[in-house]
Amino acid sequence: MLPRHRALLGEIGKVAVMSMNEQQGTLGIIPLFCILSLGIGLMNHVMVVPPLIVTARRDAWLSVLIVIVPFLAWSTVLYGIMRLTGQQPLLPMLEHGWTPVLNGSLFVGGGLAELVVILLLQQELKKEIRLWKMWLLVFFSSFWCSARSPARSPNSALSRRPSRDTPHLRNGGWPPSG
Repeated sequence: MLPRHRALLGEIGKVAVMSMNEQQGTLGIIPLFCILSLGIGLMNHVMVVPPLIVTARRDAWLSVLIVIVPFLAWSTVLYGIMRLTGQQPLLPMLEHGWTPVLNGSLFVGGGLAELVVILLLQQELKKEIRLWKMWLLVFFSSFWCSARSPARSPNSALSRRPSRDTPHLRNGGWPPSG
């Protein structure tokens, strides 16, 4: 192997180790395995084993062995995803606690309060509206609040703080110039 290839491989290895060391998570592997084993074990003991014994009878242990191979493949896929994402959160939830979530729910609630308009238009409806249709309208309207918005993109102008270089702040306010 050429020296420059060794140097390149060494640098790649340093980057991989550095990115793992920079994360410094709070949950160790053993506690994680204990949590997952307890949760999965209890669920399997209560929900899976009784129908398994009724279905496979004394050969239930063979059913367990058969399932190991596909789940080894599944765990390999999960491991690959973890490597590709650098073990960063896929769905960052509650990173800043409940306070921002509860404050944000006020905005969503305010938006959904607009459903009161249906009271103003009820006399124009052809048929009486059913409760399940109201609920469907709430879920559908809530969907629009939960969809990804440009503001959530880190490169979006909406997600950056305004600075003096922002066009509408150069001349002291609105309307934005040029």
